Amino acid sequence: MDQEEGKLAKLGFVIKHYADRSEAAAARMEQGAASLERGANAMLSQGQSLASAVVNGVKGQVANDIKQSVDRSIAPVHEMLGSDAKSIARLVQELQAERKAIKAERRKWTVIGMGGLAICTVLAFAGIAAWGAYWMNKTAGARAELAWIEAVNNSDFVPCGDKRVCANVDMQAKPIQGKYRPVNQRE
Repeated sequence: MDQEEGKLAKLGFVIKHYADRSEAAAARMEQGAASLERGANAMLSQGQSLASAVVNGVKGQVANDIKQSVDRSIAPVHEMLGSDAKSIARLVQELQAERKAIKAERRKWTVIGMGGLAICTVLAFAGIAAWGAYWMNKTAGARAELAWIEAVNNSDFVPCGDKRVCANVDMQAKPIQGKYRPVNQRE
């Protein structure tokens, strides 16, 4: 499960990286389109100003001929810049649509990743709680054994033959279960 989460996290980072690159490219394209449009408008304005100046300065038919000649020479440039601006605007719109799709995909994977992380967190806490309960039971049993071992260790026992143990028994104590008596503590 950790490997799958790692793969999902890597996929999320890759998608985010490409989305960021796409956004940056779209921004550059928008800036380029705006710059081209400003340049085209400036060239057109200069050409028209030049044509107007020439027309105002020259009288009669010569002025009209010059104006028509300038308009004819500017027209292809204006058409070219107009078609380039339209294609750039169309490209910018396509990039914006792609950027929206990438953002939606990134948002989807972010939600999936957050859900997976929440599930893993809950499972981790449940595992830690179960592990703690297991060790609490183990330590309770160990404490009981430790109390028994301490009682045996403090009792007055000695080996007294082959596979036998002798004890210093308290004879004044009342027998337990009819045949057992408490063992005195070591001094």
